[in-house]
Amino acid sequence: MTYYWAIDSSTLAFGEGCTDDPDFRATQKPLVFDSDGHLIYRLAPDGLTAPMLACTSSDPATCRAANNGIVFDVEGPELKWFEQQRTPAGFGGCVLLSSWSWLLT
Repeated sequence: MTYYWAIDSSTLAFGEGCTDDPDFRATQKPLVFDSDGHLIYRLAPDGLTAPMLACTSSDPATCRAANNGIVFDVEGPELKWFEQQRTPAGFGGCVLLSSWSWLLT
């Protein structure tokens, strides 16, 4: 089954481990969606996951897996996605840890 969710808002929250530098926080913004934006996904047969889709119309036959590779975990009425990336900072052996999470209700 393919689902089309109308997106009506997006928020951004900082975790405890994130920098308090105001210059950094000022550059971070919530995801922006068009006024008619939709999130489209297809529930897997086991009902536990749902890959994000890209569609050219409202006809599910035009949908393909989205290029971003996002696959949500389905927990009741919520979709959850989490990813971490570690990038060498280039000095002193430091590593930048970036984390992203989405919770759709």
